Amino acid sequence: MVTTADLGDFVLRWQPDVASVAVRRLTLAAMVDAEASREGAEIAPGAVEAAAGAALGERVRRLRIEHGSGADIDELLRSTYGRTLDGLRDDFRRAVRTDLLRERLARLDGLRRDGVELRVVVAPDERTARAIASQWRDGADAALFVARLGLRPPAAPPPVAIEDIPERPLRERLASAPSGSVLDPVPFEAEDPERPGDVTTWWQVFKVIRAWKASSDPWSVVAAQVEASIRESPPSDEETAAWEQRAARRLRLARWTPASGFGASPPDGTIRRP
Repeated sequence: MVTTADLGDFVLRWQPDVASVAVRRLTLAAMVDAEASREGAEIAPGAVEAAAGAALGERVRRLRIEHGSGADIDELLRSTYGRTLDGLRDDFRRAVRTDLLRERLARLDGLRRDGVELRVVVAPDERTARAIASQWRDGADAALFVARLGLRPPAAPPPVAIEDIPERPLRERLASAPSGSVLDPVPFEAEDPERPGDVTTWWQVFKVIRAWKASSDPWSVVAAQVEASIRESPPSDEETAAWEQRAARRLRLARWTPASGFGASPPDGTIRRP
């Protein structure tokens, strides 16, 4: 009889890429649980249920495409995957809870540090950039006047912690900029999209929509603010990845590699720390 240990050994030996994906997902779930417990953060059951229902519906749709519209999905899951429809729904509940909490913890972590929320317009030259900054300061609608100039509308990047801004001069300027302020244009080098391979100087104009100092308020106080922020600007892959790195350092987690193998499972199911 094939055991789970046999399966695990086979996957580690012959499909280490699959093992790495599984370990990452297991580690992420444990890390999210630990950080959510530390912060007292939780997701509304209705939000989890809605996301899980949508994921399950998509999986059922794909199964019907593959096996026919009249397929008995519950029987198909039992015979092919050893799962039930209810069991699969439970799996999706756990998975989407992890994903939703990760987004909220990443955004919450930003509130724990000094940060800013910005709008950014990119101009092709300094003169145009200074005209944009002047009109923006005077209260003009940026989307309208940059459209008249043939430029892209203001970008709305996710809120960012001051310490995560790589350019020191810009970081120092934003650290002291109040909400509503428009900074003088900032030059940067980038490829010209109309001349691939040619690097040219562009100019960025930043407006500080909101600036904040690090908050220690509990989740119960800031939850509504976090939810509103996510609705307006969903976390990027870069934002959640940066949070994972900070959380891993807080939990003193080491990256797993096939060479390091596995230790025995702790009896209480907590995260193993090196």
